[in-house]
Amino acid sequence: MRFLLTVTLVAIIAFTSAQKDGMMCSFCVTIISNTQAAFGSDIANANDLELLRYFREECPRYAVKSAMMAAECEYLVSEHPLVLFRDLRAGKEPVDTCTDCQSC
Repeated sequence: MRFLLTVTLVAIIAFTSAQKDGMMCSFCVTIISNTQAAFGSDIANANDLELLRYFREECPRYAVKSAMMAAECEYLVSEHPLVLFRDLRAGKEPVDTCTDCQSC
């Protein structure tokens, strides 16, 4: 009985973690898509400072929708700025950028 309870708890924890990871991936894809739409074709020529300013202004705005979405935005900028900015300028698909930033 104890074994069954342990296995059930592990499964629930794994499922919850997978849901959270899926949600963060979805948030990331939304953030990247919004950024690409905001810059349009000019994103290819955006420098790091322009992108950083954009995110510093936009990340707090995501808190209106979701605190977790705002946290994901901050995570992308603070933990993976070089990869994020490189992928944005290269025009990569949002899910590929999020995978490169370890959000998917």
